[in-house]
Amino acid sequence: MNYTQSSAAENSFSVSVNPRNSFIASSPAKSQRSADHIASQLALASRQSKWILFTGQCPKPDFKWLSQRNVDCSKVVYLKNSDHNEQIKVIMDGILSGNASAIVATSAIDSISQQQLTQLAKDNHCALHFVDVSSAQQLH
Repeated sequence: MNYTQSSAAENSFSVSVNPRNSFIASSPAKSQRSADHIASQLALASRQSKWILFTGQCPKPDFKWLSQRNVDCSKVVYLKNSDHNEQIKVIMDGILSGNASAIVATSAIDSISQQQLTQLAKDNHCALHFVDVSSAQQLH
């Protein structure tokens, strides 16, 4: 699975899904540097009095891994999947509510919508990151 910040291609990194379906960084050195860079952005976002939202389509966040990178996990919210709420609507609602400092979503959204959501997030002072779950491998 690849995790990318929508605004910069160099922030790509691989993550794995463990048997508990948690968000964890993989071992390649370049990927780890990028993972740590994104985690540092989430740590900065967690200093605000706002939430860090993970959409329900993402792997669940690994709070131990995030905590080790100074992310205030008390501000991390994992949103449950909802059949009636598309991921785009969840992202837009999170951005427009003004209650999110960062949102982590899957990249299963078309690139034009990703660009529009990224601009909306930027205009509303919210960091937006995308996770590519199509290449995720379940660890046994």
